[in-house]
Amino acid sequence: MTRPALVRLWPAIALVFLASAWTPPAVSAQERARRTVLAIHWGPDDYPTAAVVNASIQRALRSDPNIQIDYFVEYLASDAFAADAVSLALANYIREKYRGRHVDVVIAIADPALRFVLDHRDELFPDDPHIAANRRVTITLMREEPTLPPGFTP
Repeated sequence: MTRPALVRLWPAIALVFLASAWTPPAVSAQERARRTVLAIHWGPDDYPTAAVVNASIQRALRSDPNIQIDYFVEYLASDAFAADAVSLALANYIREKYRGRHVDVVIAIADPALRFVLDHRDELFPDDPHIAANRRVTITLMREEPTLPPGFTP
């Protein structure tokens, strides 16, 4: 699948992830809870497709006015730094930044981000959020298919 094709699919992918992550009960506007979605990109924030992917995800997330979303993005930048060092640094950063905030959905964008989430899931996301990853792209990019634990949407 080409990058432009993947970018066009992100809105649909994001809605599927959200729909499978939770089904909001019928509640009044005052009772609606905010949901937190965290996207983790493998590359830097200035990667050519990062802005397009984020905009597509946000558009999809905000398409249902009955679901209030706080969308956050973090960048692994594993293409620019040693993988172990950047993984540890991002894990420490996320642990501190999101302390006290429940993350409902984590979207891993590309295989290094998925590997990061798999490696740090228990420590960073103890509330067991729903994890979303594009498995078709991940399998293509990784040498071996990861075994995804329960709670992951391929």
